[in-house]
Amino acid sequence: MPSPLRADDELDLADRLLSPLNLRSTELTARIAALVRDAGLATDLPERAAVLLAEIGVSGVSYAAAKLQLALCFHHAVLDAHNDLAAGITRLCELTQSGDYAYYVDIAHFMASLPIPEQAPRAGWIDGEERTRERWRNIVIRRRRFLNTAH
Repeated sequence: MPSPLRADDELDLADRLLSPLNLRSTELTARIAALVRDAGLATDLPERAAVLLAEIGVSGVSYAAAKLQLALCFHHAVLDAHNDLAAGITRLCELTQSGDYAYYVDIAHFMASLPIPEQAPRAGWIDGEERTRERWRNIVIRRRRFLNTAH
């Protein structure tokens, strides 16, 4: 996973390339990526996410809400904020109950090293669930290490 510092350059490039276009979905995804870049670091991230969620609601790009919620789960996993993470996973379950993007729920559990509830629908992972779980958990661990060395 690229470092947040490298992400700054990539997000700046995306902004410059997208600014003359009217691609609302892509713009929202880029803004969610900025939240992922700042996960664990920005104290205003939940407020920024709330503003973005309102914009998603107005835009009609409803699937972006699940992406945003997954980004928030990443933030809470990095901070080891158990209550916020549990609430985020509950919201993510609500957003994906149709089955679209339901694998995001697995990913949120993987990032937090939590078991997936037995009654939850399960995604099929190409490399198997354990390897996929390990990869997502390692992203959180690497972010924590980065934050510890950045201060």
